[in-house]
Amino acid sequence: MPSPRDLRLLLVMKAVVAARLKGADDRHRRELLAGDEHDPDAAMEPGERAHVRVCDGQGGRVRVGTVRVDPAPVSVKVDDEAAFVAWVAERAPGEIVQAVRESYRKRVLALVKEYGQFPDPETGELVDVPGVVREEGDPKVVVNPAQGAAEALAGAHERGELPQLGAFMAEIGPGLRQVED
Repeated sequence: MPSPRDLRLLLVMKAVVAARLKGADDRHRRELLAGDEHDPDAAMEPGERAHVRVCDGQGGRVRVGTVRVDPAPVSVKVDDEAAFVAWVAERAPGEIVQAVRESYRKRVLALVKEYGQFPDPETGELVDVPGVVREEGDPKVVVNPAQGAAEALAGAHERGELPQLGAFMAEIGPGLRQVED
């Protein structure tokens, strides 16, 4: 059983490795979205999903997980209450009760979120809503290891079929060869 000092040291080492892994993970996710200018298939786009496989040692392929890119989140908020209230008062005065009725506010924001602007019910024209800002975030890369992925990856590594592991370990820290629990 490790001493209390060894446990503290292990916790510090794991924290350092975790921070480096997080940095490498963030960089790999950005690179996956950016792609390679020479390979049109290198970048993944929102809505794409790819299975990741390794050889099992008997010539078969074992799925070790999937990588998918979720669409960028979109949010809409009122950033100028007075301008929004003035716009609603002009377009839908019945919706003003000391403030914009919450149900109408939600409907306007939902429509702006979906269409980028407000679809005028009379003309069908998309119009800007004063005081409302539509913000779009970044796509999200989601990684889900498959059941048995650790064993399959360990086997592939033992057979020398994961050359990228050495480069990855070098990337997260000089001299770091193995991380043990």
